[in-house]
Amino acid sequence: TYTLKLFNRGIPLERDRDVVLMQGVTVEEIMTHSPDIVTERVTLQELSDLFTRTGHHGFPVLDGRDRLTGIATLKDLERAVAESSWRSLTVGDIAQRDFLTAYPDEPLSKALGRMSLRDVGRMPVVDRKDPGRLVGLLRRNDIIHAYRHAVRRKLKSHYRDESLQLARLTDTDIVELSLTPGMPSTGRRIKKLKLPGHALITSV
Repeated sequence: TYTLKLFNRGIPLERDRDVVLMQGVTVEEIMTHSPDIVTERVTLQELSDLFTRTGHHGFPVLDGRDRLTGIATLKDLERAVAESSWRSLTVGDIAQRDFLTAYPDEPLSKALGRMSLRDVGRMPVVDRKDPGRLVGLLRRNDIIHAYRHAVRRKLKSHYRDESLQLARLTDTDIVELSLTPGMPSTGRRIKKLKLPGHALITSV
């Protein structure tokens, strides 16, 4: 059972069933693709402006070859600003070099375990075959969205299982149709759809 205090602003994962629910979700499904980054040459004043403008609390740090070399957080900046010489420093001087990473194809539950042990709010996602290549960022908000995604997936699976069982019991065909903008049936009244006389709409 994980009790993750770092998610206390969203949905805390405090129960076994919640962790099991998240095991069906991969990191790639819910990570932030193409996250905002900073380079090692960015000054601390520029970094401060970025934090203010974006509202982020941390950025992956890349070198001149676009390789992941660290992560810079708001706390790192605050510690540096406490020193008198901070104006001459760059992101490369304060970035954390000992940081956690995740892989896109791994279960989110495993990544959650590592994040909770280190009490971090974000984790760079890297290519499994090339750990220096950044492919995404796993953040608190991503995990909150993932929980909701997992709940929806569970409900959809349950609905599908019940539909199959109903079809077997009643010897009927159950068809699920998704209506999108532009389709002839979209926006029309059900009685105008010219459905077969034996059709039964079970849910919308």
